[in-house]
Amino acid sequence: MPGARRIALLAAAAFAITLAGVFLGLLVRGPLSAWIDRDVDHPARSFSESHNNETAVSLSRRLDDLGEARVTGAIAVVAGAVLWGRRRTPRPALLLASGFVGAAFITVVVKRAVSRQPASGPIPGFSPGTFPSGHTLFALTVYGCLAVLVLRSGAPALVRWATASVLLGISVAIGLTRVYLLDHFLTDVLGSILLGITWVLVAAALIGDGGLPGRGGQRSGDAARHDGTVVSRAGESAPFE
Repeated sequence: MPGARRIALLAAAAFAITLAGVFLGLLVRGPLSAWIDRDVDHPARSFSESHNNETAVSLSRRLDDLGEARVTGAIAVVAGAVLWGRRRTPRPALLLASGFVGAAFITVVVKRAVSRQPASGPIPGFSPGTFPSGHTLFALTVYGCLAVLVLRSGAPALVRWATASVLLGISVAIGLTRVYLLDHFLTDVLGSILLGITWVLVAAALIGDGGLPGRGGQRSGDAARHDGTVVSRAGESAPFE
């Protein structure tokens, strides 16, 4: 697929997923809010409040740091550079970069468009609210892209699936820490997981990985012959959280 067309499709997909995120967030904040608060968010928040443990909070904060934009961005850059050098193709780096940049775009736009107020009180219109969870979305897209690259590598099947499971498990755990630390409602995290998985699958399908033939990508030489991105315990909500 020509580069310009690939970029156009990625941009269109990011825009479509963002619109879907806004629609989902408005449903959660609006027509479905009473049911969601009663049967989903309130029970999860009550559990977090009633299981306030100093050790658990400390461990959750450490794990939560792995979902920060600066951390996931650094991981995407370093891992992308290493894989670019090893596989002799920029596709792994482009996949990781697309995952991170797409997550940033979706997070910023959806947060402001939905403007869901936190449990601490009302916020001005078009301010970054709690939906979706930026930490969860960044973690799921970057670690999810890494999981895709691992699954499409030439490593033994057991190693590939075990590593991918750990990466995805970390992403989900980061989302749960956002609920436990009272930074987000459970539906903020669930929405992020849905948006993140969708974006990873789209980016992986459009970019490929430059891996081994038969595992979702071509070697660079083959490509060249064919062809010529309550109050929070952890702090206030911010555009990327």
